[in-house]
Amino acid sequence: MVPRCLLFIDTLQLATQAQKVQALVEREDLLQSLFRRMLPERCAALWALQPSTDRDESGPIMKRIRKNGLDMAEYTFSAINGPDKQYIALNEDISRANHSCRPNAKYTFHRPSFSSRLRAVRDIKAGEEICISYVPLNGPCAQRQGHLAPYGFNCSCAACADHTVSDERRARISISVVEDEKVPKRQEFERISEQIELLQREGLECLPVYFNNILYMLRLCAQVGEWAKLSTYNEKMMGLSPLFSDGMDEEQAEQLAFLGL
Repeated sequence: MVPRCLLFIDTLQLATQAQKVQALVEREDLLQSLFRRMLPERCAALWALQPSTDRDESGPIMKRIRKNGLDMAEYTFSAINGPDKQYIALNEDISRANHSCRPNAKYTFHRPSFSSRLRAVRDIKAGEEICISYVPLNGPCAQRQGHLAPYGFNCSCAACADHTVSDERRARISISVVEDEKVPKRQEFERISEQIELLQREGLECLPVYFNNILYMLRLCAQVGEWAKLSTYNEKMMGLSPLFSDGMDEEQAEQLAFLGL
C-alpha cells in the first residue's frame, strides 16, 4: 500500500520556456550568418522551399530545414545524442518530392561524391508524380500518419486509402531476411517468393529488405533448379543494384560479385 501524499519524484525543470525560445533564436542567428555567406542563387533556392507549419519560435530558415531536410545516410554528430545528432541535407529539387507510403523513387546520399541522388525504384509512367518516403514504411497506417503529422498533411496514397487490407499485408512482411539452413530449400523458396510478392504488392521496392530478399532468391533459384525464375530475378537485381549500392555492406557486395552482378 502506498500512503496518501507520498512524494515519488521531485525533479528540477531542465529548461524554462524562455530558455527554449532563446535557444531557438540563437540557432536561427547562427543559420542567418551562414545564409549570408551563400551565393545569391543558393539563397534564392533555399528561400523558395516551403517552411514547416510548426507553431513554435523557430525562425524561417530552421522551419525550411525542418520540413525539407533529408537524412545524410550514416552521417551523425557524435558529440550529442537523440534525433538532433543526424546530419541532414537540403536539396533544391529532391526536397520538393512529395511523400507516398508506396514511393516510386528512393533518395540516397552518396558519400564518395558527397551528393544526393534520386532513383526510380520501379517503372514510372508519363505524368505520374515522383514520390519518396518521409517516414518508416513497415508500420501500420495509423503509425505512419502519426509520423507525418509534423509535415502538416494526411497521406491519401493507395496504402492509406485501403489501409485495412494494406496493414494486414505489411504485418506479414518480415523486416529482415533470416536464412534458415534447417528448412528445405523448396520451402525457403516458397517463403521468400511470398515475401517478395507482398513487398511488390505494397509498393515497397525501396526497402533494403526487398533487395535482400531478391539477393537470397537468386541463390535459392539455383539451388532448387528454377532456372526461368533465376533469369527473371537476375534482371530485377541488375535494376536494383544501383539503388542500394551507396549503402551496400561488404557481404552484399561479395554475394553480388559471386553471382557475377
